[in-house]
Amino acid sequence: MAARRSLLLSGLALTALLAGPACSDDGADKGEPASSAPVSLGYDGPEGLTIGVITSSTGTGASVRPLATGARLAEYRLDGLDATSEAVDLVVADDRGDADSAVSAVEEMVGSGVAGIVYASTGDHVGPALAEAERAGVPVLLPYAEDATVVEGAGAAWVTGVTGQAAARAVMAHLEAADLDDVTILLTGDDERAGLDLLEGTVVRLRPGADGTYDDAITEADLDGSEAAVVWTSATPGADVVAALQRADLGLPIITAPTALEPAFADGLAALQEESGLAAIDASVLSVGPAVTDFDPDSNVDAFIQALRVGLDDEALTGLDETAGTFAESESVGSLDTGAHDAVLYLAAAATAAGSTDPAEVASALAELDAGAVAGRVGPEIDPDRPEGLPDEAVTMLRSDAYTGGPRADLSDRPTISWFRVETTG
Repeated sequence: MAARRSLLLSGLALTALLAGPACSDDGADKGEPASSAPVSLGYDGPEGLTIGVITSSTGTGASVRPLATGARLAEYRLDGLDATSEAVDLVVADDRGDADSAVSAVEEMVGSGVAGIVYASTGDHVGPALAEAERAGVPVLLPYAEDATVVEGAGAAWVTGVTGQAAARAVMAHLEAADLDDVTILLTGDDERAGLDLLEGTVVRLRPGADGTYDDAITEADLDGSEAAVVWTSATPGADVVAALQRADLGLPIITAPTALEPAFADGLAALQEESGLAAIDASVLSVGPAVTDFDPDSNVDAFIQALRVGLDDEALTGLDETAGTFAESESVGSLDTGAHDAVLYLAAAATAAGSTDPAEVASALAELDAGAVAGRVGPEIDPDRPEGLPDEAVTMLRSDAYTGGPRADLSDRPTISWFRVETTG
């Protein structure tokens, strides 16, 4: 299998400082979480529930495509852990990271009679697709959309994860709390991710050298006077930049965009460490995300991970792409987060509340749905009055660690990254 991380991107929030005693990793934080939800959920809503899932095989959204497999796990749980059940059905389409293909994907979903769509991608091409969904009256949940503005005027569409804007505000709050004023913001190529306009500091755009690394670019950036380095780029180049910062040994806090929580970031650092020793996967990096991790003892995380284990052992369960092999053979399946998973559960709960699979009625039910009615939900509540992603109070700083004793330790065949909340001490 591909490299895997110990990671969940879902939850409530803590406020965190950036340095020194603000970080806390006591024994309780690394303890086994207790389940408060059944592993097998079942579905007792109206018959014929079909949910659409759209991913991107290329383009900006391709980096989150592996996480979309969580939608299959949610379907599996709703089907009573029976891979042959058709109580809930997923229809999957690839928008290829292109606006025209994205519109066609939505049209395909509408033709398939979906009650709602989980749009598991991000990028500018998503906007036209949301406009098409609005015309068709189909609700859309976007667990990985980076730009909060994508849902402006989009009707029944909700961003359900951490946006770049919310992440940037969290980073600035933590820098201020840690009294770090001289900050360098590192970009790569022509990348300008959401939230960049909210970050304050000296912006440096890096280009890789002839050797493919960013070592020379980091040297030329002259970070000697900086108090922190913020890497605001996509996952793969982000791993390369972090590795270059590690090799430069500047002693700076390294903060990344939420893209560090995507599988490609951990895979990149792990590959550099294994192949050449040019990175240290166990070196501390800060990122941003919701506050529930694998180590939370008061959430539904344990049931989610138990369901993941059952699915990995079920040879009848396919991946999101049914033609590409089993669930266990899916890319980075051991590091699934709960974004796409929870989105499917929300749509199923809304159909149950509406007593209908009609998209308009499901959309109305979503707008009034009590999150407590969403059995198995791990992540944050959807606020119908706030479609633009998690509020700032539901976003926190996380610190990476190569700790290997977590509940997914035996699911990994490569070095893994675990993420721990960074706690405030005053």
